[in-house]
Amino acid sequence: MLAYGSPESVDGMEAYLSDIRGGRPMTEEFVAEFQRRYRLIGGKSPLTELTYEQARATGQELVRQGYDWPVFLGMRHWSPQIKDAIGQMYIQGIEEAVAIVMAPHYSKFSVGRYWTK
Repeated sequence: MLAYGSPESVDGMEAYLSDIRGGRPMTEEFVAEFQRRYRLIGGKSPLTELTYEQARATGQELVRQGYDWPVFLGMRHWSPQIKDAIGQMYIQGIEEAVAIVMAPHYSKFSVGRYWTK
């Protein structure tokens, strides 16, 4: 499963935004605004936990249907990163996989970027 990712707390916001922006410089005010927004929703986005739950549930459903296929999770902008998930697959000898991109729409700037990360 491939997802966008988000920091676990406002403390990770600067690194997160830097990754999204490709390392381009940001002002302190820019980072502070995103930290403020995260504080408004409890200090973190629920998307990471929801994505982990979706991966877990997908694995359970595969087992229920008789498939012994592991489910890996990789994030574009946070950890575990996509490259880390692929590394784990390689270590386990997996040579083929199906990718499920956890995005509600397709565009070359959203889903299309998963293929280049």
